[in-house]
Amino acid sequence: MPATLQQARAELCALGDEAVDALLAALSSSVREVRGNAALTLGQMRAQRAVDAIGEMARADEDATVRPLAVRALADIADTSAPSRLKVLLIEALGSKDMFCRALACTGLGRVGDEHCREALR
Repeated sequence: MPATLQQARAELCALGDEAVDALLAALSSSVREVRGNAALTLGQMRAQRAVDAIGEMARADEDATVRPLAVRALADIADTSAPSRLKVLLIEALGSKDMFCRALACTGLGRVGDEHCREALR
């Protein structure tokens, strides 16, 4: 990752919740790199309030190369306290045609680790 992008992500993460609204708006950008990087930054921030918007990207972004980035962001947000909606989105991603989406969904479900997620992984 270029140093400038890495620095920008670090600064946005340091802002915390203050940056989430701007990043959520960036998910609607017409520029694929902006959408993808916004999703990844929200994932790095573990911004649970972004789950629905990122989930919609994972499901239906117009650019197929952005969808795995959105699933990665969901997987980054996932942990043992993940909301039900996040689990549903990760389970849906298991059915993706994209092997990277499927692999990232497995990673996220493994991070959640509850019985429902373990069953989905079986």
